[in-house]
Amino acid sequence: MASFDDALNILRALNCEDVAKAYGLEVKGHMTHCFMHNDRHPSLGFKNNHWKCFVCNKGGDAISLVMELCKVSFKEACIDLCSRFNIPLSVCGKLSYHQPLRRVKYSCSRIQKKEEVAFDAEVANSIVDFLALGTEAKQFLLGERKLSERVINNLSIKSIEDGETSLKLKDLLLLKYSKERLVSCKIMKESGGLNINVPSLIIPYFNEKEEIISLQTRYLKKSEIVPRFKLLCHSKKHLYNVEILSRMKKGDRLYITEGITDCLAVLSTGNNAIAIQSASSIPENELYILSGYSLYMIPDQDKSGFDAFNKLFRSFLRIGSRMTKVNLPNGVKDFSEFYVSLGEK
Repeated sequence: MASFDDALNILRALNCEDVAKAYGLEVKGHMTHCFMHNDRHPSLGFKNNHWKCFVCNKGGDAISLVMELCKVSFKEACIDLCSRFNIPLSVCGKLSYHQPLRRVKYSCSRIQKKEEVAFDAEVANSIVDFLALGTEAKQFLLGERKLSERVINNLSIKSIEDGETSLKLKDLLLLKYSKERLVSCKIMKESGGLNINVPSLIIPYFNEKEEIISLQTRYLKKSEIVPRFKLLCHSKKHLYNVEILSRMKKGDRLYITEGITDCLAVLSTGNNAIAIQSASSIPENELYILSGYSLYMIPDQDKSGFDAFNKLFRSFLRIGSRMTKVNLPNGVKDFSEFYVSLGEK
């Protein structure tokens, strides 16, 4: 559970552009129309965890942005940010402000908010429970990538590889749920077919209580047309394999990888690991749960990996944590490649 100081550090480290979008502001090119004056041209800009209007000359962090935008107190802004960004609310009762503020009834009625749709865990569980790990998935994970079968099974990774399985899954889902719900979840197309490319891995994400919180597919073929990854059931971006934290204690070494297959490779060596998808898919609001662990990142040896490490490193510094970079041997693309090479020696 985050402490009082931890909560404030997390809130102040929130990306202000993400916060602005969450509260309904339209942002283009890191700029938006200022809500504090009649703004014909965008004059309010964002850079990481800061915002500033170049006309009003006002600016600050995420907390001050919500205070100005919704005309609320410091405490009310903190409570609403905690709620929207899944930061533990229990610490908010201690939040206070040292300068007197005019108390205004909380209202964002003049702001057009985007409705957030909750992850459909019920549909996701039905999919994972029905499917098994098919032949192509085993060849990819166990044969080509040399991963531990125990790790794959423990993480409930499944696959869908042929039309017959796809049809059976569709029939099962239609028995339990309406077509409208399945279309909304992006499981089914309006035409009636499943919206899952074949063959694909089915990868569930779980929280520390081992409850499913996200569902992702990973296409097993190479294609410039078919996306490699898809999020289903209204899934949001999350850290992968955070359930491992329930079996760890503070101070334990924890590796962070850029990509799920790299994470699986680290786990197959017997080490603790979690994953981000990429430098552009870091769930900043979840990083606080990694505070207190001995953090090491194994980035890919390319620009994406370089960017991911630098972005994560700065994010952890803002919440009072340190992360060490693990360098792979020259010529090795990522940890998966390195792991496979170990088995070939």
